[in-house]
Amino acid sequence: MSVKVSKRVEHAIKATAHLARHYKDGYVQAHEIAEQEKLPAKFLETILPSLKAAKIVESRVGIGGGYRLAKPPEKTYVRDIIGPVEFWPATGRGKTSGDRAFAKVCEGIQSGVNKEFGNTTLASLAGLRGGKRR
Repeated sequence: MSVKVSKRVEHAIKATAHLARHYKDGYVQAHEIAEQEKLPAKFLETILPSLKAAKIVESRVGIGGGYRLAKPPEKTYVRDIIGPVEFWPATGRGKTSGDRAFAKVCEGIQSGVNKEFGNTTLASLAGLRGGKRR
């Protein structure tokens, strides 16, 4: 069985991995991320605010502004990126047996994501030194 991730998750991971590679360079403008990672700029502009609200990235306006990781890549985990951009239904709160069954499936998916990506840092995804799986 193959699992497909949404484009939001894919683009969020690519964008944050880019920011990880440029962590020591400071802020990176969204259009630069989009251009270098070949991401749709308008779509990326809808993802970055979600990551900012979750304190994964921070931003600065003006000259030298843009986005950067809020924490070092070695302390930023993939699981933390997925949650803010992928909208999971509330679990365990179904009116019908079908709702509850779907919630159970979603809980299993969330558990698998946390298990697989709970210890994967952006540093390891970006191929940075010191970016090890813990």
